[in-house]
Order: sequence, then structure tokens, then C-alpha cells
Amino acid sequence: MAAWDLHSGVSYYDQLHSDLIDTAARRGLVGLASLLMLYGVPLLLFARALRGRPDATTRALAVAGLVVVVAFIGFGLTQSMLRDARGLAGYLGLITACWCLLRTRPELIPASRQGVRLKAGVRPCLLPVLGRTRLQSYRTPS
Repeated sequence: MAAWDLHSGVSYYDQLHSDLIDTAARRGLVGLASLLMLYGVPLLLFARALRGRPDATTRALAVAGLVVVVAFIGFGLTQSMLRDARGLAGYLGLITACWCLLRTRPELIPASRQGVRLKAGVRPCLLPVLGRTRLQSYRTPS
């Protein structure tokens, strides 16, 4: 503090009150790129799910996901929301819930995965993650 000639009260403030500035200052360019991907990837996925969907429920779920992402971007302009574990858990929980509800819509499940019987513990939102070979054992008998 003496070299910069700052008031001693400045050291009490440890938060920069902006997700972008705080992340760039603490974690550098890699952290800033990670934060932008944390916002950008769900934003693009929900926007892509919104395009060309005539079903009102599917559109509402996609808009809900977009609203969550845009809201947290807005919150992050004046408060470091994702620096705190509660803010990060809230963000990830809300976008995961919106995505899982969106992925259970029948018009979003590809025809190759229609008629798939799920084992206990396998969630419908995880179907795109599972490979085709693993899904073969879950198919209902015809």
C-alpha cells in the first residue's frame, strides 16, 4: 500500500462487482474465455432450440433457458454472481433444469432414439450424451 500511496481502507474491498472484470483480474484470459463459454454455450443451445419450433411449450422452455442466461449476464454486470458457490449453483441448476425439461419434448428427440426404454437412473435429458451402441440395449422389443 505504501508504494502506491493508497488509503488503508481500500484493502477491505476484495470484490470488483462485475463477473467479467473480476474473472479477468483473478483468472486471466483463460478464466475470461471459460466464463464467456459458460454464458455463450447455453445461450446458443437455447437459441437454436427456439428456432423453428411451432409447439408453444417447447418455445416457452427455450425462452425460459434464454431468460436465465441473459438474467445472469445482467446480474454479472453489477455483482460477481458466479464467484460465489451459491450463485454458480443457482445458475447451473436453473439452466440444467431448463435444458432437461426442453430435451424431454418428443419433437426434439431424433427418430433413431424414439421408442427407447430407459433403465432406472437414466434421465431423458442424457439421451444425446449416450452413444448409439449403449442405446441398443435399451430399445423396447418390437
